Amino acid sequence: RDEIHPVPYNPLHLVPGEDIDLKAGELATIFQRLCGEESSAVPRMELILTSAVYALLPIPGTSLLDIERLLDQQDDAFRRWIVARTPDERTRSFWSTTYPTYPKDAHLSLINRLGRFLRPRFVRNLLCQPESSFDFRKAMDTRKIILIPLSDGLLGPAADILGQIFSSAFQLAAMSRADTPALDRVPFWLFLDEFQRVANTSTTTFEAIFTRSRKYG
Repeated sequence: RDEIHPVPYNPLHLVPGEDIDLKAGELATIFQRLCGEESSAVPRMELILTSAVYALLPIPGTSLLDIERLLDQQDDAFRRWIVARTPDERTRSFWSTTYPTYPKDAHLSLINRLGRFLRPRFVRNLLCQPESSFDFRKAMDTRKIILIPLSDGLLGPAADILGQIFSSAFQLAAMSRADTPALDRVPFWLFLDEFQRVANTSTTTFEAIFTRSRKYG
């Protein structure tokens, strides 16, 4: 693997025509697992995370590194810049009215966990580029083969989260093929080695793949 120049995949890159609600829901669910049980036990953390995803997704060039800037309680310049460009009224209301009333340390647990996940250089170089070179929908439609090696021996705990992110990307790409008549869809297949490792922590994604996405393959 090339740690310095991997082929980038930015989870916050919104492909034209992609459903922002589906993507935001998938990403928020994945990163809630990154935070563990605490995110479900503290609804405020879950709301912060979901609102951060909704705020950053529509803004071209943002990445996971921008979550910390968005949540910064000492300097709100970046947050005000995002709010001014966010098309969703509920998202604007949360960041301009609700979030400033939270305790100064309300975001620290989320930032600490996200920081540990993004600390390895390879993970940052892979996920935190402003644009994305991966287009899973295009690969499906043009019979391309994508190989994603995610060895936990090399990546450590980040391997499982990366597996969830890429599985979710496949699922969303498959769902987007609803805009193509069934007879015109090019068949594709998704193979997962050690499926149980990802499935144990990504139940929602695989429920969608098994019950809905497969009909678009």
